[in-house]
Amino acid sequence: MTQSERGIVAFFMAWGVFILNAAGGYFSWYSSIWWYDMLMHFSGGMMIGTVALLFAFSFHMTWFGSSVAPQYVRILLPIIFAIIAWELMEFTLSSMGGDIFHIIDSISDMCLGLSGALFVLSQTSVIEPLRQ
Repeated sequence: MTQSERGIVAFFMAWGVFILNAAGGYFSWYSSIWWYDMLMHFSGGMMIGTVALLFAFSFHMTWFGSSVAPQYVRILLPIIFAIIAWELMEFTLSSMGGDIFHIIDSISDMCLGLSGALFVLSQTSVIEPLRQ
């Protein structure tokens, strides 16, 4: 996938996740459809993984003196940081709203987000440098 195609996919995924999140809040799908939260965390992880790949390959930097594609660690760390930051924001907003915090729900949300990002990474050839 070329860099411009990856940018188009990231743009539409970001808007899709935003629209589905807004619709889920407006129509109360998060509380009425039991799997909607799981779908949103998985698709959010896919979006974060796509954006992380976009940024990882958009900067033509040298990594420790050699111009190769970034390794998985340099792509996974921002993904993990974004997923944890999102869960911290959810925890803060839900505790301010008076909801009861469930650690199992947060752990499953983080696992679903990470699995969505890993799904995106598994569909690309991250190890080899892009030739486009």
